[in-house]
Amino acid sequence: MSRRKTPKSRFGLAAVIGAAVLVPFLASTFNSCDAFKRSKSENVTVAATPPVTPDPNPNPNPNPNPNPQPIPGLQNAWLTLNSNNPPAARANHSAVWTGTRMIIWGGQNAAGYLNDGAALDPQTGNWSPISNVGAPTARAGHKAVIINGQMILWGGTNGTNYYNDAYSYDPVLNAWAPLTFGNQPAPRAYFSAVSTGASMLIWGGMSAVQQTGFSDGGYYMPNTPWALLTGVDPILKRIAHAAAWTGNSMIIFGGINNGITSQDGFIFIPNTLVFEQLLVTANTPAARQEHSAVWSGQYMVVWGGLLNGITTSYYGDGRLFESATKTWLVMNSTGAPAARAGHTAVWAGDAMIVWGGLSGNPVTYYNNGGVFH
Repeated sequence: MSRRKTPKSRFGLAAVIGAAVLVPFLASTFNSCDAFKRSKSENVTVAATPPVTPDPNPNPNPNPNPNPQPIPGLQNAWLTLNSNNPPAARANHSAVWTGTRMIIWGGQNAAGYLNDGAALDPQTGNWSPISNVGAPTARAGHKAVIINGQMILWGGTNGTNYYNDAYSYDPVLNAWAPLTFGNQPAPRAYFSAVSTGASMLIWGGMSAVQQTGFSDGGYYMPNTPWALLTGVDPILKRIAHAAAWTGNSMIIFGGINNGITSQDGFIFIPNTLVFEQLLVTANTPAARQEHSAVWSGQYMVVWGGLLNGITTSYYGDGRLFESATKTWLVMNSTGAPAARAGHTAVWAGDAMIVWGGLSGNPVTYYNNGGVFH
């Protein structure tokens, strides 16, 4: 664990810093790591979790130089991302995979907040700008998912205002349309969002009035109001974490919990409304925020991010979480993109595409990436 500094312009977290049903999200039990590191064998109720006491001398990575491992079903190797005429460098943008193209939108760079986007054909490496007619206002820290072939975009911030509006983008028609619905969650940015296939599931995030983070979320299904999830325990507060959908559960990892960069994670089971906390093992990724996570069909692939403590460390490494065995495997870092945070990643059928992000002092924004397969 590492105590996080007050956010400034680097993070963009405040550049200055169903049916209409309320689901009573009393997540009754989870398998817990006491605080963020010490394992516990018993189940405890969320509401009874003791306060977290930060480690004054954290070791963010218990296994700082592990050897890459064989990854069943993957080559565990990086390729250079072919990229012709890429869009402007940026971080904290959104990205989705349509089945044939990766579409990125929004974000921020040294010039400010952006309201443009582009689509990448990975077969040719060619980028094509997408329409911004009727598009959302410029923002970062938002999220987008694919539902029924449409890109659904929600939330975000322009550094002053936080949003809870939504838009759909049709990749075939190259057209935007605003979405209206009731009962939506409070405005926020730097939350997680996954597509369950029929709905968008969001969790956490922050706003100007909730700077320590939200411990709630919700489901959005097209043409229906949101179904809200309300958390009850501070350990479920998350900002700048990452999440992936396995087909029947959502796995979240890392992020900021009450000002501390976290090394823990949870598996959320929608059918039971329970968060099962992941145990920290030797190959668990180091505590990080602003990283990416995708689901390969067998693994949650976590890559990049940063640790913001006494100094800021950017990561160019990753791990794969096998949900069947609840174990982490080490990714090969040879040939990986430069260390970065605030990037995006999508699973493109048989490989992960990473693009964009920022790193360094002074800050450097990227418009490049890599392919892990």
